Parts: sequence; structure tokens; C-alpha cells
Amino acid sequence: PVNTGWNKGAFREIKLQLDPPRPLQRSPCVVHLFELPLEKLFVYHDGPTTGPESWSGPIGKLIVGKVHTFPVVAFDPNPNPDFPQFDDQLVSILTTDQKYLIKMCRGVIEGNIDTDLQKSMPGVATSVRFLTTGARILRVYVSTPQPSYELTRLATYVITCYAPAWLIAKHHPKMANGPRHFLQLAKFQ
Repeated sequence: PVNTGWNKGAFREIKLQLDPPRPLQRSPCVVHLFELPLEKLFVYHDGPTTGPESWSGPIGKLIVGKVHTFPVVAFDPNPNPDFPQFDDQLVSILTTDQKYLIKMCRGVIEGNIDTDLQKSMPGVATSVRFLTTGARILRVYVSTPQPSYELTRLATYVITCYAPAWLIAKHHPKMANGPRHFLQLAKFQ
């Protein structure tokens, strides 16, 4: 069965197999849960997707391109003194795409994108990989002389909400850590 919905799918089948059948607690992946608001904000400002790797709006059309070839222009930094700072040990276990997002966030916060990062190619932009979409939004932001309100708002959301939430979830992945660590994000709301 397809794993969707409350009245059909794999989750329902597991509940029915229990003796006696009873409700179960669902615990979604918090990292994936944080992608939903970014996705909705992106669609609100840029329009819906037109395929798995394409969007209908101007920002979406830019982020799927070769953003690493765009020149970095003088851009307005987007300060976030509350951006999480983690030690090199945590950063060392991250994937290339995850490291790229963190470096782009720090660069936009500080107002400086180093030369190596400017030439680095981010992961592929798809409608289901919002980590790379967030990084590509930032890369387009630092390459746009006069970013639109929509692009600025998306970049600000990535810097102040999406990336910090993702980093905290990555650093504290257990459900038991959730309430204590995610309350830190309340100040971003």
C-alpha cells in the first residue's frame, strides 16, 4: 500500500496488525518538516513547480541554472547574530551540499563570499531537495545587483529560519531534544 493518509497506507496497516488495534504516535522527520514552510513561501513568491527540476517563476528559472558562474556583486548582508555556531567536528560529518548551505549562510550574514565558494557548484535544484534550493536562493541573491522583494524575502527566510532550524535538528536529532532545542527558534518567528 501507498504510505499516505490517515485511513490507508502502510502506517494504518501497522496499526491494524497490533493486537488490539490502537492509535500510534507519528513522529515526522524534523529536518524534512522544516522544508514545508520554505516550499510554501517559494511557491507563494515565485509560482508552482512545472516539473521535478523546474519552476514557473523568475527566481526558479535562475536557481536551476549554472549559479556558480554568476558573478558575485556588492550585496546587502543579511545579519543574523542568532545563527547557530557549531564546532568543526559537526561540520566535518556533513555532506558537501550541507556544508555549502552553511558557508553560503555565513557569507550572506557577513557580507562576504570567499573566492572558493563563489566558484563552487551547489547541488542540483529540485522541487524535493530544499536544502540545495535554499543554498541556490542565497547564491542568486549575492549575484543580483538589485534583488526583488521576493528574492530578498526568500534569502532572509533561509538565513533566519530554515538554515538555523535545519542545523539545530541536525545537531540534536533525537525527539527527546526537540522541545528544549527548538524553542531556541521561537525568537525567529
